[in-house]
Amino acid sequence: MGQLPNWLVILFASVLTLITGAECTALLMHGWFMVDDPNALRDGQYMFVFFLGGSAGTAVAIPTAVMGAVMVALRPDFVRYLTVTLALITALGVGMGLLLSVPAGINGVGWGVFGIGLTLLGIITTPLGLFWFGHCAPVAVPIGVLMALAVIGAYWVYNRREGGTASV
Repeated sequence: MGQLPNWLVILFASVLTLITGAECTALLMHGWFMVDDPNALRDGQYMFVFFLGGSAGTAVAIPTAVMGAVMVALRPDFVRYLTVTLALITALGVGMGLLLSVPAGINGVGWGVFGIGLTLLGIITTPLGLFWFGHCAPVAVPIGVLMALAVIGAYWVYNRREGGTASV
């Protein structure tokens, strides 16, 4: 079994970065929404928090996805470090969102778990979700900035361990 083509590795890194931004933003929005109003689950439009959070998270993850793709294109072995970094970010963001939804009870946590799948629909509707980006920006922008800093940090660690220069 051979190595994957470079374009496929770059595509994987980019898509994984976009999914990470979408999931973290949507689940944190869900969690904070449950802390703010645990009875909001009765609202029929509740699932839109996942669509809007997913689209806003995807939008703020685009610069990080491009940056990660360039880093992987220059050094294909960096994809291991990038994957671990994005997995940690996703685990922290989704876990924190689910933890924040505990005050709403089992229904809040259940909707959070169900929302992981609904968030993927938010990725598809990113252009439409940009009309409501202002409502999601307080959650999405810090996540986008922290993702970019984490990827830069992972690249710095990669260069230090693999013997390259430590500049980005």
